[in-house]
Amino acid sequence: MRLFRHILERLAFRWRLHRVNSLRFGARGRNVTLHNGSIFTSPERIFFGNDIYVGPEARFYADGGIRVEDNVVFSPRVTIYTSNHRVKGSGWLPYGPVTELGEVWVGPNSWIGAQSILLAGVRIGEVAAWMREHAGG
Repeated sequence: MRLFRHILERLAFRWRLHRVNSLRFGARGRNVTLHNGSIFTSPERIFFGNDIYVGPEARFYADGGIRVEDNVVFSPRVTIYTSNHRVKGSGWLPYGPVTELGEVWVGPNSWIGAQSILLAGVRIGEVAAWMREHAGG
């Protein structure tokens, strides 16, 4: 029974790995590691540089576009949102019916810490370390 369970787990792992690696990104440089269990919506709007690591359970919602420069690490459970509800002058509470898009840019040599959330329009500069505590978490 253990052997059967082990074989099933390995097959599931390979299927998830194939699924992530078969996505068509806008650009994917060399040495880009995408951990299994991560979600990438609108992958054609995600542009990865070289030497990128995306940890487990990352969520990249890329309707507005995501650009990641070289040498960037995303720790586990990082979430990136590139769209938001319009809240100014919409007349709707708590949010309006219009969606606004904003590209997220992560500069070279950056490290995005575990459980961090990057919102639409954010620009993380070069050689930055962004931790969940920045957002009051």
